[in-house]
Amino acid sequence: MPRKGLTGYLDYVLLPALAFFIGLTINSLSQKKWYDTYYRESLCKESRP
Repeated sequence: MPRKGLTGYLDYVLLPALAFFIGLTINSLSQKKWYDTYYRESLCKESRP
């Protein structure tokens, strides 16, 4: 029966973990977008004669 007492605290652990991973995903997607935009432009400029 000790598990019933612990389930009340799962919200305090799982919701911040969910928020952290959602933030991490948003951050990585925005970094990827910036990286792709910046390096595609620089590669296109270098490849032109």
